[in-house]
Amino acid sequence: MDTLANLNFISVNKKKSSKKVKTFPFYRDDTENVKIDKAVTTKGGTSTNEALGINGVIDTRIGQDYSSNCDMVSGIISLNSSEEGRQIIRDAIIANDDGTVTVNFAGIDVSYTFTADYIKAHDPDNGQEKFYTHGDNDALVLELAVAELRTDIGNGNVKVPQRYSDHKSSGGDKLYGADSDDLIYFLTGKERTDNEIVVSDKKRLEEMLTNAAASPSVITFGLYATGGTKSCKLDGGGTFSISNTQHALAITSIDVANKKVTFVNPWNSNKTYTATWDDFFAMDITQLKYTKL
Repeated sequence: MDTLANLNFISVNKKKSSKKVKTFPFYRDDTENVKIDKAVTTKGGTSTNEALGINGVIDTRIGQDYSSNCDMVSGIISLNSSEEGRQIIRDAIIANDDGTVTVNFAGIDVSYTFTADYIKAHDPDNGQEKFYTHGDNDALVLELAVAELRTDIGNGNVKVPQRYSDHKSSGGDKLYGADSDDLIYFLTGKERTDNEIVVSDKKRLEEMLTNAAASPSVITFGLYATGGTKSCKLDGGGTFSISNTQHALAITSIDVANKKVTFVNPWNSNKTYTATWDDFFAMDITQLKYTKL
């Protein structure tokens, strides 16, 4: 049996439990060495771990790797595009004095704490793990925490509303199908504000973009380009296109007055694309959704 001294991954966490949930704290004796304990009340903000590049801010390029979690990575990018969203990230990521890092899911009173060795062992930039985002370890620890939480939800150790509990893995990918709705609910407890699937009504799209722009929001959209290509003309020249995939992207800015939208492909968060609403709509948006912060 593992002891606290040799745990490589410590997960902490739940303030309340139901009859079907194990009493906290307890040890889950598996290959990842997990300890689940009461919720963390400390907020991040100014805590840093320079050795790991953890500072509570996603301040470098991030890119989705092999995981099928494009919508969740898009959610992180969109969340990071407003000051209110950046504050949520700062509050959630806590660099502890002992070198561990905690991710606090305030929306559900659950947190996960990772050792430096565990984070390094799952960092794609170290060539160790292909299923997590590369480029910024603040984004990485958010993903690590969501991955462990999804496991605990699936095992019945943590209870959440049904719409956030249908989690699957695929080929070792714990983030398979993870989306922005999950992330924002876990971090804040806020439910999705609006959602439209198979968007074909231009007035409906304009209404959604206008409403989402009225206050800080996390906004993602989907494109279905399997067996073909989706493309749109860009403001100032050039074309954005995506082929042979089903993919989600982040919206980071909406200019209602000039009817323009700026979006990001989660494969490379440093590159932004701006298009008029008409050109954006011409891509035949498969899904548009947003959550007000």
